[in-house]
Amino acid sequence: MNDTAFQFGFALVRGKLGQLYPWWTLPLIAAGVARLSPARAPDVCSENEAEVLFGATGMVEFSNPDARTPGHLAVVFKRWQGFSILFEGVLQ
Repeated sequence: MNDTAFQFGFALVRGKLGQLYPWWTLPLIAAGVARLSPARAPDVCSENEAEVLFGATGMVEFSNPDARTPGHLAVVFKRWQGFSILFEGVLQ
C-alpha cells in the first residue's frame, strides 16, 4: 500500500481515534446476540481495518465494515494476491 492509498483509507477512520475498545459487548458477542442489540457500540479493530482497506483499495470485500470479522479478513488476505502475509499463527 502506498502513502496515497493509506491516506484515502485512513481518512475514513480518523474521527474514531481515541475511542475505547467496546469491551462491554464481549458477553453479547460470545452469546451470539450482539447484532440483536439496538445499541450500537463503537467499531472493533477488524471493522476499522476493513474500512481503511476499503478506502485504500476499493475492494468490494471490505465495503461493509459492520460484517467484517478477523476470520473474514484473513480469508480475503489469503485469497487475494495483492497481499503479503508476514506472519500467520498465535503470538505467545
